[in-house]
Amino acid sequence: MVLYNNLLIVIVTYNPDDSFLLLVAEALKMATKVVIVDNGSSNIELIEKNLPQEKSLLLYKSQRNRGIGWGLNQGIRLGRFEGVKWILTFDQDSFPCENYLDYYNYVINRENKRIGLISANYATNLPDFYGNMKITYHSDLSLITSGMLHNIEVFNEIGFYNEKMFIDYVDFEYVLRANLKGFATYKIENIILSHHLGIPLFRKLGFWTIYSTNHSPIRRYYKARNHIFVTKQYIRNFPC
Repeated sequence: MVLYNNLLIVIVTYNPDDSFLLLVAEALKMATKVVIVDNGSSNIELIEKNLPQEKSLLLYKSQRNRGIGWGLNQGIRLGRFEGVKWILTFDQDSFPCENYLDYYNYVINRENKRIGLISANYATNLPDFYGNMKITYHSDLSLITSGMLHNIEVFNEIGFYNEKMFIDYVDFEYVLRANLKGFATYKIENIILSHHLGIPLFRKLGFWTIYSTNHSPIRRYYKARNHIFVTKQYIRNFPC
């Protein structure tokens, strides 16, 4: 199984900066079709003006921010067409390494289990050297949507992302739901994705350096609310 001829990439945006265009260019090299769903960005005109004019690229614009779950679902529905078997999702502030899909193909070709979702390890900056790096992976329940590869059969069997959650824990809930339906979920241990969590903040306190994702108050609200929701929903099936 190889991904290159049957892959859709979905990117959800909200007020992205110029670096987002680098991700779009890379996505167009990787996929059969790329769908961008914009969640009411104030700079949408600038985004649209600078996007490549490619038949394989589709931009869908919302008048308001409807959340990451809605954006992912909208992109998946718009991009599903005959021949697509895998869907890869990215956040606007992420960027994959060279030969990114080779890592996913490695997992797919070695597993007999019914693969549902595969995600990857990430860091703020990608390593400078890959060379003959050994690819390693393991079963995991904590996968993030940026850089996540979805078997299209998952959507057919368990439905789409929970849009009511809006943001945060949307991905964790989906992974747990997929597992309950018998899908295997894997995480590639290699750092192959550049990804940013919030606006990182570092402060020195004596001998210690304190790190914070520096999320806004509204993000912290959704993190707390959705953590409680997911815990109540799945604690019996996943007690640890």
